[in-house]
Amino acid sequence: MTRYKAAALHSLLSLALIGLIAAVVVPLWHPWGIYRISGVLPLLAILAGVQFATGPLLTLITYKPGKKTLRLDLAVIGVLQLGFLGVGCIRCGNRARYSWSPAICAWPSSWPMKWRRST
Repeated sequence: MTRYKAAALHSLLSLALIGLIAAVVVPLWHPWGIYRISGVLPLLAILAGVQFATGPLLTLITYKPGKKTLRLDLAVIGVLQLGFLGVGCIRCGNRARYSWSPAICAWPSSWPMKWRRST
C-alpha cells in the first residue's frame, strides 16, 4: 500500500467517525434545531479539522512501506487522534450543558416583580 492510499483510508475512517459523532451530537444533544443557536456547529467543524489534520496528514507524512517502526508510528497517531477526539467531544458536551443553563436561569428574572400603576 502506498502512503497516499494509507492517507486516503485514514481520512475515510476519520470522516466516518466524525459523521457518527455529528449524528449523535446534533439530533440528541441539541434537538429541534437548537444546534443552530447553541454554537455547536463551529465546534464540530473545529473537531473535524483537527481530526483531519492529525490523522490523515500525519499518516501521509510518516507512512513508509517496510519501515520498522511503522506500527508504533501509526499507534501513536491513533492515540493522539483519539485524545483530540475525546477533548473535542467533551467540549461539545460542555457546550450542550452551557447553552441550556443561561436560558433557564435567566428566564424568571426577566419577569417584572411588581406592576405599579402610574398616577
